[in-house]
Amino acid sequence: MIWAIGFRNILRNKRRSLLTMGMMVFGFTLFSFFVCIADGGYEIYIDHFIRERTGHLQIHQKGYLDNPRFFTAIKDPKTVTDDLGTFSEIESTSSRIHFGSLSFFKKKTQGVQIMAVDPEKEAMLTTLKKRVNRGVYFSGSSGHEVILGKGVSEVLKAKVGSDIYLIGQGADGSIANDSFKVIGIIDHPGRGMDDQKVYMPLRIASEFLSFGDRIHEISLIVKDGTNIPKLKKKLQQKLGDGLEVSSWEEVEKDFYKAMQADKKGDTVARFILILVMAIGVFNTVLMSILERTREFGVIKAIGGRPIDIAKLIFIENFIMALFSIAIGSIFSTFLNYYFSKYGIDLATPIEWGGIIIKEIKGKVMLACYTTPSKIILTTTFFVCLYPSWMAMKILPSKAMRAA
Repeated sequence: MIWAIGFRNILRNKRRSLLTMGMMVFGFTLFSFFVCIADGGYEIYIDHFIRERTGHLQIHQKGYLDNPRFFTAIKDPKTVTDDLGTFSEIESTSSRIHFGSLSFFKKKTQGVQIMAVDPEKEAMLTTLKKRVNRGVYFSGSSGHEVILGKGVSEVLKAKVGSDIYLIGQGADGSIANDSFKVIGIIDHPGRGMDDQKVYMPLRIASEFLSFGDRIHEISLIVKDGTNIPKLKKKLQQKLGDGLEVSSWEEVEKDFYKAMQADKKGDTVARFILILVMAIGVFNTVLMSILERTREFGVIKAIGGRPIDIAKLIFIENFIMALFSIAIGSIFSTFLNYYFSKYGIDLATPIEWGGIIIKEIKGKVMLACYTTPSKIILTTTFFVCLYPSWMAMKILPSKAMRAA
């Protein structure tokens, strides 16, 4: 019965109801869009970062991640990869070797960081193949070939087709030196990640360094990113104490800390949005109480209990909140879908963690609807407390004399 009365009152006071619902719909749509751009955007950038750089998980010899020494290597990678093949949660893996070398071409020299990769597996795991926009990627029969970062190619003045020389320290104590043909150059706007790197086929690097079958890391992409903590624990138990399984947050601590600091700024923005919406709803609810003083006085005069008045106020506003959530969901779906597909082009690209961001894009996900819904309902509850208390305290004698 009281729900029917509340619904009738909403229809009877159309102006006030539309004002309250308008504020709620605006707040829902705005907050939903914020979640789409902020949280959804983070997911997009993190996924891009993971698939371009680290993978979801990495496996190293114990101690390598804290102190990446050349000889701290996985000695039997085949056994490890065979064990990984028993986990259906893993989508793809790639083995890598990291080492430093002195490169020179004609009269130019440059110290470089070399990442040796399995060409086929790395192309499945990361976007390395797509980032080569001058020349070509490694072929199936890769020989003494390298791909240069743009910074290295600029210092050495090397081009696609040039033969550069690399000098380093072999694992057996010998001097490792050989010539390599430049088959590709990574020339993209975000140069922080690849700038001073040289990429080389894993087999060639093993021969160059006399490194045998040893590798420094195995990077993994998993099918379900939400399952990473559980999978990490299972992998660690399977591989034993001699190896370390690390998540991307542990591998890229600085990037993760910067991301968390940026999220704190989002928290402030969320609080401001909630506050603005709460003030707007509170104002309309409070005004409705003042406008209906006589009505509440009559209810009390004919025997209505104060608690019934409070219930009526809560029910009316929760009905409006539910309608606002439904309407806001429709508006926000169109808005979020548009920005998830087309995004916002940036006049000046931003480099974040070695990744270039040319546009701001969102992601439509369940949180775009559940989060603002919870906020609308919670806000409605709290902003109704004081007006309800005021209405309960109304004296029939004074209310009947009110204009």
